[in-house]
Amino acid sequence: AGLAAFVTQALIQLYARITKLGWFDCQKDDYVFRNVIADVTRFLQDSVEHCIMGVTILSQLTNEINQADTT
Repeated sequence: AGLAAFVTQALIQLYARITKLGWFDCQKDDYVFRNVIADVTRFLQDSVEHCIMGVTILSQLTNEINQADTT
């Protein structure tokens, strides 16, 4: 019983947006939002469903980072 596809997509978009906006935020000399690759790699090493979600996250992150910031 997973989430509906549109909910999952919205959560991935939110994660990508928060990562982009927090990219330069530093906490105790650590850029916490730059650990995204290590975090997403866990998805890529699991089941096929998780792997698909990991690739979707990376794709959305790429799109978000490449998009001009209008906020």
